[in-house]
Amino acid sequence: MSLFTFEVEYEKLALVLLLGIVGCATGVMQSLVGKTLSEVQAKYGPPVNQIDGGAKGRGFQWQLGHSPTGSRCYYTLYEQPQGEDYLITSFEKPRSLCE
Repeated sequence: MSLFTFEVEYEKLALVLLLGIVGCATGVMQSLVGKTLSEVQAKYGPPVNQIDGGAKGRGFQWQLGHSPTGSRCYYTLYEQPQGEDYLITSFEKPRSLCE
């Protein structure tokens, strides 16, 4: 196997792994839709930030790691009030370098 062939195969493998990780993070976030904010906080701790999501509702953000470029990775869940808690109704995917 030549060095060029090895580099091409390595790049393909890196892309496949990246796409697998992206799907994993999205799957975890999707699994939180329908849960309450209390349930999410019990698993991941309190959010580090709240944002106004407009029609999406209030957004809660958790910082989970850094991208390879060193920027912070925020995972955002949007909610709507439900009794004395909040119901997670949607999420925003983090930047691809964060997944």
